[in-house]
Amino acid sequence: MLELDSTLAQHIVDRAMAILPHNINVMDAQGMIIGSGDPSRLHTRHEGAQLVLANRRVVEIDAQAAACLRGVKPGVNLPLLHGERLIGVLGITGDPELVRPYAELVRMAAEMLVEHRVLQAERHWQRHQQEAWLRQLLDPQQSLASLEVEAERLALQLAWPRQMCLLRLSEEGDPLPRQARLLAALGGKGEHLV
Repeated sequence: MLELDSTLAQHIVDRAMAILPHNINVMDAQGMIIGSGDPSRLHTRHEGAQLVLANRRVVEIDAQAAACLRGVKPGVNLPLLHGERLIGVLGITGDPELVRPYAELVRMAAEMLVEHRVLQAERHWQRHQQEAWLRQLLDPQQSLASLEVEAERLALQLAWPRQMCLLRLSEEGDPLPRQARLLAALGGKGEHLV
C-alpha cells in the first residue's frame, strides 16, 4: 500500500511547476504540506486540504475564504487518489477561475506518477523475490517441492514445451550457412537448438 512521501510529493511539484506558472502543493493524508514550490509552506497544516480529505471532493478557495482559513491561499485543491484510496491532496495556488482549467490535468499527471512509483516498487519486489528463489535453488538443503511452489507463486516457468527434430545434413562444404538458413526457417531462435 503506497503512502505519499515527501520525495514523491516534491517530484510531482517540480514536474508540474516546470510547465505551469502557478505554485503547486502536495499534502499528505493528514493535510500537511509535504511538497511545495514555496519552501516556506512545507511542513505546515493546510486547512483546505483537510476539507478535501473530509469530503473527498474538490475544494475551491477564493481570496475571501482564504482569509478565514489557516495556512491557505486562494486556489483549487483536489483529492489525490491511488485506485479508490485517498492518499493526499493536490493544490494549485491562484485565482480559482484561472487555475481551474489546469487542476484536473495536474491531478491526472500526479496520479500517473504515483502509479509509476507503485509499478517500480512492484517490479523491484518481484526481482528481489526471484533472486531469493535463485539463492534457494542453489541450497542443497532446499526441497524441490517448496521450490516448485515458490516458482509458481512468482510465475517462473520451469518447463517449456519442446519438439524434437532430427536432421541429417550432408558433410560437404561449410555447415555454417546451412545452420543459418535452418535457424531462419525456425524463426531465428537458436537458443532452442541442441
